Amino acid sequence: MQVNVAKIKGLMAEHGDTQDVLAEKLGIVPATLRSYLKGRTVMRVDTVAQIAEIYGIKPLDLLTIEQ
Repeated sequence: MQVNVAKIKGLMAEHGDTQDVLAEKLGIVPATLRSYLKGRTVMRVDTVAQIAEIYGIKPLDLLTIEQ
């Protein structure tokens, strides 16, 4: 399984959050979030859980099965 970055970006757009805003909500620097969203760094499980909590969804909703 891997993180569905497109889903996260869609949630950000839906809620009017920029990368800087989401990074602040997560307590990380924006450069780290950008690295996650570009696939350069593997997102931590606790970060996925935090994003799910911020947007009111289940963490599993942010994952996709690799094909």
